[in-house]
Amino acid sequence: MVNWSVHPFVRLVIPLIFGIMVASHNVVPQLPILLVGIVSGAVAFSIAFLKMPKFKWVFGAAITIFLFCIGFARFHQHNELTNSNHFEQALEAQSSFIGIVSSLPEKGNWMKVKLSVEQISDVGNQWNPYSGNVLVYLATDTMSEALNYGDVLLVDAKITAVPSPTNPNIFDYQRYLHYQNIHHQAFARSHQWQQLQGNQGNWFWKNIYTLRKHLITVLQTHLKSEDAFAIGAALTLGYRAALSDEVETAYANAGAIHVLAVSGLHVGIIYFIINFLLQRLPYQKKWLNISLSLTSIWLFALLTGASPSVLRAATMFSFIAIGKHLERQNNIYNSLSAAAFFTLLFDPYLLMQVGFQLSYLAVLGIVFFQPKFYHLLYFKPKALDYLWQITTVSIGAQIAVFPISVYYFHQLPTYFWLSSLVVIPAAIVILSGGIVIFLIAAIPLLNSTLGVILNFFIEVVNTIVFAVQDLPFGIIDGLYIQQYDVLLLYGGIVAIMLIIIHKQFKYGLLLLAFLALFLMSRGILKTQQYFNQEVIIYDIAKTSSIDFIDGWKSYHLSDTSITQKNIDFVMEPHRLASGIKHVQSFKLGHSSSVEKDNWFYDFPFVQFYDKRFAFVNHADWQIPTQRIEVDYLVISNSPNLTIETLTQIFNFEKVIFDASNNWNATSKWEQQCINLGLSYFNVKKEGAWQLFLTN
Repeated sequence: MVNWSVHPFVRLVIPLIFGIMVASHNVVPQLPILLVGIVSGAVAFSIAFLKMPKFKWVFGAAITIFLFCIGFARFHQHNELTNSNHFEQALEAQSSFIGIVSSLPEKGNWMKVKLSVEQISDVGNQWNPYSGNVLVYLATDTMSEALNYGDVLLVDAKITAVPSPTNPNIFDYQRYLHYQNIHHQAFARSHQWQQLQGNQGNWFWKNIYTLRKHLITVLQTHLKSEDAFAIGAALTLGYRAALSDEVETAYANAGAIHVLAVSGLHVGIIYFIINFLLQRLPYQKKWLNISLSLTSIWLFALLTGASPSVLRAATMFSFIAIGKHLERQNNIYNSLSAAAFFTLLFDPYLLMQVGFQLSYLAVLGIVFFQPKFYHLLYFKPKALDYLWQITTVSIGAQIAVFPISVYYFHQLPTYFWLSSLVVIPAAIVILSGGIVIFLIAAIPLLNSTLGVILNFFIEVVNTIVFAVQDLPFGIIDGLYIQQYDVLLLYGGIVAIMLIIIHKQFKYGLLLLAFLALFLMSRGILKTQQYFNQEVIIYDIAKTSSIDFIDGWKSYHLSDTSITQKNIDFVMEPHRLASGIKHVQSFKLGHSSSVEKDNWFYDFPFVQFYDKRFAFVNHADWQIPTQRIEVDYLVISNSPNLTIETLTQIFNFEKVIFDASNNWNATSKWEQQCINLGLSYFNVKKEGAWQLFLTN
């Protein structure tokens, strides 16, 4: 039996989370839930006010229902689109807008600037007040690079909704932005925007961002190596813009990427440093110590960007700090639940963010599993004991996060325990060293000396991480599981936890049941993939790319413009979801014929099972005496042809314009198809085209 009095927030946060999860699926009407929430809240208040101990169970049930409804309501309320003054209602007539830069701009191919809209003008230049967030992509130049938080911009560009994914199974950027309360975007060249004012943002945040930029400059001055600066800035300030793809990939493959995301480890280091210093003050003032601890924790959290993992850690350590100085015993599960409860009340969208999920699950795994593993072995030498502690910490965290890690990232590092032996102690050294550099910034010789030492130390750590990445069988990739597989795996983990706690046979049966359901789910998926017969024409800008999927293999046709980046980010996610194990690639325009099982290619024709395709990518066609029978006509590279001409050459069921064509050509062909009463599909406009030959 769970003793709820020891950790009451565990009981409170569970219904809140379920309310948020139900609301996120948007299948339950809001009004009935709100009415139930009002009634349950009134019942709970009445029982508490009238002090009716006989109805304690009714009070508990009413509070649980009430918190479920609160989570549900907060999720819908948090959506900026529910604001009656949101600019979405004015987009049809919108021509220009004015907004304040509400976070630090991010540099890339475009300068990514989040604006809080204040006014919008219509086609008649009438300005009206509105609210809402818009992500503006500015051409990268000296003017856009100089932007700061609080700058007021006038942008002469059209605001549009963030588009949904146009290829199946790829990263859903629209969903990612939605849970940051961003639903619209705009693109502006240098001549399409101007800065009207500066320093108009919130005074507090302006100073936080100014201090953060100053500290980043201090690190950049003393960490001369680009990679050393990137790691140092990521660890101490949560600044990841300087990380190269190579370094980030190495840390991910070595199972050490969590160190680069500021989280509980980093906040814990700050807390223990402050606590260590406070204990050595000549006089002890309880409320002064609490104030200094909380100020340090939250200043660090804000300087590092206030990510979900940092917010969780800062809130949790705040409870620990208050409890310690008030001489109250802390229950880690209660502190963790309290942190989740208050952060989700503030921002329920955090629950949908990967960082939040990974952070909480990792801490739960460490708290529960680490002591169990640690006590399995005993090492008398302190050094070995310390290494064993770190190893068990990484094992505990990995057990808790591996289902969602596989779900989101489709891979598992096998040497995470080895890299943790290096990166966790290194993180303590680097973070502490960075703080010292900030504190002695006014002492040039001492600061520069420490910078050289820290730079060298980070380079050594990077070398070790790259070495771990290069070890054989260092990563298991190509993994794919579905949402309900994740739930079944976590059901199995919970069953293991119950076995450890209660040591009862029935929980062993529960574990076997979850494993059986998981294996059954995998078997059904693999069977579906094996019998899958599909044609997909991908939406890749200025590129022709088609997969003919036959079970676990695929025949791929593409033109010469296809890149490895296109393959990795657009095609591989769908191939992974389809269970593709083998891909054979051919170039469009290949002169000799190729015959495979159920697939025949002789340019410009392909036959896949009983479906015939013709590919038209040039204008050099002669009208035959008898029309060529095909099922689908695929036009690419904007050939100078009319649809009427093609109807004289081919007899087809549907014409498809792939993403390599330009807008003018496809617009012209669309109108011609409408005039001729022909069925067509425009990949550039409607996204990837899919044909399933099996149900």
